[in-house]
Amino acid sequence: MVDDVSVDSRDAPRDASRIPGWEPRRGAPLGIREPAGAGSKGAGRFLGRGVDRFALWAGGALLLVSLASAAMGWTWSLFTSTRDTGSNSFATGTVIIGDNDASAAILAISGGMPGDFDEGCITITYSGTLPATVKQYGTQTAASTPSLAQYLDLRITRGTFSSAPSFDACSTFTPDATDYLGAGNGVIYDGTLANFDTTHTGFGNGLTDPSASAEVWTASESHVYKVRVTVQNNNAAAGLNATQTFSWEAQNN
Repeated sequence: MVDDVSVDSRDAPRDASRIPGWEPRRGAPLGIREPAGAGSKGAGRFLGRGVDRFALWAGGALLLVSLASAAMGWTWSLFTSTRDTGSNSFATGTVIIGDNDASAAILAISGGMPGDFDEGCITITYSGTLPATVKQYGTQTAASTPSLAQYLDLRITRGTFSSAPSFDACSTFTPDATDYLGAGNGVIYDGTLANFDTTHTGFGNGLTDPSASAEVWTASESHVYKVRVTVQNNNAAAGLNATQTFSWEAQNN
């Protein structure tokens, strides 16, 4: 390492002109001059004061960085406090409706004549957790042309069992005490099968249960429905047929 020195021309060594890069400056402090490169023109680059200035600048920059870091570290040191709520849980309710038919048909008439009828009882049970409205509707899945449905009278009566018999038996059935339509106690529909299918095609226009005032079903509620179909005394019904499904649907209120 060579220290920066200050000399004037009187301090020049003898035969200084033989020393590569030596070039005294008169009237000003001198430093070390870098020897000129091979083949280059002019004297070498003066280093002494440049080195001092660079060192001073670098040291100052490091000091500023250190001070800024210390200041920012102090600024980011904050007092904090956190409080969490308890465990928040979420769950949905259910809408579940069932029956006791095991997917079997309630009614069947074969080779029917005017006045022939069949009737069966089905228990509808609601086991959902949400209050719901229950509606009924029907669908013809097959029929002759024309359909026998227009010549079949349909009556649906709501009630209860005093004791539950085997499926589709109505021996212990008791109708509701209310005459909903003026057609007898518990009767909620009295018309042709064709009209039932046309008027009540889905939940949106389904037969409200019961028809006088829409009842809200709650968990474990059940009702028994007697469904009766009678062949009209009409010669036009001869040789016709129809196949029908009945549906009970629940939707939460």
